[in-house]
Amino acid sequence: MTGGLRPVVACVDGSAEALRAVEWAAGRAARGGLPLRIVHAHLWPLMHVPLGAAPGVPEVAGLDARAEAIRDEAVDRAEKAGMSPDATVIVGFRIPVLLDESRDAERLVIGSRGLGGVGSVLLGSTGVELAARAASPVTVVKGGGAGPVRGPDRIVVGYDGSGPAERALDYAFAEARATEVPLVVVRALGRTDETGRLEEALAVRRAAGPEVVVSARQERGNPAGLLLAEADENTEIVVGSRGRGGFRGMLLGSVSQGVLHHAACVVTVVPHPEDVAA
Repeated sequence: MTGGLRPVVACVDGSAEALRAVEWAAGRAARGGLPLRIVHAHLWPLMHVPLGAAPGVPEVAGLDARAEAIRDEAVDRAEKAGMSPDATVIVGFRIPVLLDESRDAERLVIGSRGLGGVGSVLLGSTGVELAARAASPVTVVKGGGAGPVRGPDRIVVGYDGSGPAERALDYAFAEARATEVPLVVVRALGRTDETGRLEEALAVRRAAGPEVVVSARQERGNPAGLLLAEADENTEIVVGSRGRGGFRGMLLGSVSQGVLHHAACVVTVVPHPEDVAA
């Protein structure tokens, strides 16, 4: 870590979505005064296959050279976004490598269709497992368009009064403060819920961070649906890995799953301590 600051870690695999994630990560690191780290997990040395190019083929066609090219392309994208990253190729399988990186990261940043995404599912199994088990928050950058990647113009966070939701709310406040954007707190009410509980939670945090512009929305409805309705493509949604309805054994709670798979914007999942990989 540079100067004791935890880096924003962008995970790359050669996909266009991963490069957009690098661009978003570079912007977030710059806005927060944080270092940027780029990581590519290189599994082929574990497969006992030739890593160089075949005879008569340019060396750049080899598997080692390809891994280095993926790293270098990501570095170039970060430098164009104004950051000079630390970048590395680590031999290993993606999940263990990235879970290990999460222990010293401010967050992991991944693309929505990179890292093993398939078919019509917007987030691949690797992304779901990272969001569920990483020690740091995991930010998923949606979209694969050619336009510039920009930071959020507001933060939307889900709150249900659970321990994970309290952690997500703390994180969202800190994120809104660091990026100087407004915060919207969304709570789906049940039949017996009281609206005062959220106001109490906000009062404590407003006292600690009066500079954050915060508003609350409380109404009956599906939690994921309310969060999605409140967001647009320039929003960052923050959710806990699982809420009060979640239980051990689930990779992610239903709300975080629903938001990750259906949001058109950046989504950050804040971990629950019990879910962090040993």
